[in-house]
Amino acid sequence: HDALPISKTLYDAIFLSWQICEDSNGALDITIRPVADVWNIEESDSESFEIPELADIEDSLSLVGYEYISLDDSKCVEKEVAGGEITIAKDNMIIDLGATGKGYALDIIRNCLDTISVKGACISVGGSILVYGKKDDGSSWRVGIRDPQGASDEMIGYLEFPAGTNICVSTSGYYEKYFMVDGVRYHHILDRSTGKPADSGLASVTVVCENGLYSDALSTACFVLGYEQSFELLEKYDAEAIFIDEDNNIILYISEISEKTSD
Repeated sequence: HDALPISKTLYDAIFLSWQICEDSNGALDITIRPVADVWNIEESDSESFEIPELADIEDSLSLVGYEYISLDDSKCVEKEVAGGEITIAKDNMIIDLGATGKGYALDIIRNCLDTISVKGACISVGGSILVYGKKDDGSSWRVGIRDPQGASDEMIGYLEFPAGTNICVSTSGYYEKYFMVDGVRYHHILDRSTGKPADSGLASVTVVCENGLYSDALSTACFVLGYEQSFELLEKYDAEAIFIDEDNNIILYISEISEKTSD
């Protein structure tokens, strides 16, 4: 398979996403789209949704594997024009940055805000939010966390950040896109190890860190991994998280670095 040149923006987005795929042992996989297409949860309605056949799930899994992607930036001469080369070792694979692209957009927006000297802003891209700088009145920023069992406008709590904070917050939850069939919730966050919606006992995961792509990607990866299995990953990326399980119990993960800083 031939290597294809891609822009620096796309190269960086894929490279950073790929790193979290690797570090999460595939809990995040940016090639999961064929499985998502088989389930079709995002496009179906309550009348058209059907649980796919096991054979169809297995066929779609044959096209999944971030490990088939290789990236190389060593041959680039003009970084502004091309960020690197990508090679995909298997035919008919699809790269889908739906689990990381919203957060990456926040990183690009923050860079823009830096260049135009914006004093303060709150930017929302889907389930990812950037709080930046200060409000005119100097008050704290508040970012709500949705109640997984409540209506779309019901919050279970909120995070508060002091003025001057530049931070990203991303949430992945099983309430965003789902169908109930015979008392079972089929949602859009898929686990490549099973080819089915992730079953980690969690209802939502909210991740807080300085990098938007990381917060977005980690919220998905941690949802698939489950609470205790997420610790090492969160620590590596200096991220903090709020886990809400299916019984609406709230569990916090605070990094050791933050604990030391707050003492």
